[in-house]
Amino acid sequence: MISFGSKHSVQFWLGFSVFVQVRPKRVALHINAFGAISVTQAFLPLLAKAPAARIINVSSEYGQLNTLSASVPAAYGLSKLALNGATIMLADTLRSQGIAVYAMSPGWVRTEMGGAGATRSPEEGADTAIWLAQLDPN
Repeated sequence: MISFGSKHSVQFWLGFSVFVQVRPKRVALHINAFGAISVTQAFLPLLAKAPAARIINVSSEYGQLNTLSASVPAAYGLSKLALNGATIMLADTLRSQGIAVYAMSPGWVRTEMGGAGATRSPEEGADTAIWLAQLDPN
């Protein structure tokens, strides 16, 4: 749940019994990176019981080290960079438990965020996530 308390802050529920208040420029980092980590932590007990568990984080090309620049929205790019780092660390940590962890970029998708000029349909944006979800984890 996300609620806008004022023009200077946003509150969102992490899935636990606590609200965290952050400034708007930090919202991207909290949602894109810390939100994904929190959801993963909450689902780990169930994932550990699954025969072919997978975690698929939706990242962005803006989250690559070689694409960071002044022309990239800073909070968004840094949040996706943090998500990519967390994905690498989670993949390394959870591999021994048989849990596969991936990050993927849907590309520039025609959504509310991507706009009508984006080059990919929502179906095309989802194709890699669907492929990773069905990939043999071995």
